[in-house]
Amino acid sequence: MKRTILRLTFIVGIVLLFFRCATVPLTGRHQLILFPEDQMVSMSLTSYSSFLKENKLSTDAVNKQRIKNVGAKISKAVEQYLAANGLQDQIANFQWEFNLVASNEPNAWCMPGGKVVFYEGILPYCQNDAGIAVVMGHEIAHAVAHHSNERMSQQALIDTIALELRQRYAEGKRHVILTPGNYGMDFLQEQGLDQLGAPVVKCSNFIGDALDAASDLAYQQILLVGHIGKLVKVAGGIMNTHSRVADCRRELMAVHCALAGGSTELCRALMDCATTDACIALLKKEHLAEPVMHSLMNAIDRQLKRRVGGDCRIGAIVFSKEY
Repeated sequence: MKRTILRLTFIVGIVLLFFRCATVPLTGRHQLILFPEDQMVSMSLTSYSSFLKENKLSTDAVNKQRIKNVGAKISKAVEQYLAANGLQDQIANFQWEFNLVASNEPNAWCMPGGKVVFYEGILPYCQNDAGIAVVMGHEIAHAVAHHSNERMSQQALIDTIALELRQRYAEGKRHVILTPGNYGMDFLQEQGLDQLGAPVVKCSNFIGDALDAASDLAYQQILLVGHIGKLVKVAGGIMNTHSRVADCRRELMAVHCALAGGSTELCRALMDCATTDACIALLKKEHLAEPVMHSLMNAIDRQLKRRVGGDCRIGAIVFSKEY
């Protein structure tokens, strides 16, 4: 069992070693991409072929042609836009296909590779070609932005975190330190906390998933260590700290400033800060840094205990690299 776990950890670790943070072609947002796009397209083609074998295509010739006509216009527009911006490689593996299936379900989707399927049940909601274009454009945007790859990549990273926790538990460890990333690792090393005998597991932004995995394994003690820019979000119950999911750092600083007796003007000034370190600088000037941090830590403690429940002892260390 242990040899199997170690081998799996090595394999997944190699995968993660070569992961890349790609950029969504339409929005510029950074995203986690672990799997080659040709692999995603290959898997999609297999699923698409199976779907067509298991589901009956529509016999409505008029609406079938409408779907194909709208699809041809949208795919052409996508290709022209990407080519004009030097991003044509984003859909290099796409082979557009548009089908209408005989189903009353109000649904539509586009797989990686440009395979688009509409269900007859969604057409009454679309009403006309413009409505079809809105739905189809939305679904195609997901495929062009590689959202399927992103979701699978995120799940692979979560699975890797859980796998490492299982490995450490199998080795007899019952205490664990979780940290989102390199800032936390550096802090642990500087403070000598990585020498306490408890394994240190990086959990990236997936704090909630890591806590769930550790709790399910019945770890007796969990210590969460991270920069305030990440962990302040936990005070608001946010357990995925990626800024795309939620970014309420300033709001939480302002709320706890108010709870600590800060003025309205100070709370407004905190809302204008670009970073949590800038927030702390303002609070220190008003001699409120300590009570605000105390309030935030109490909130973080409550949220962590609520998440893990049971008999597991859990705590957090929050630090700033400037204060």
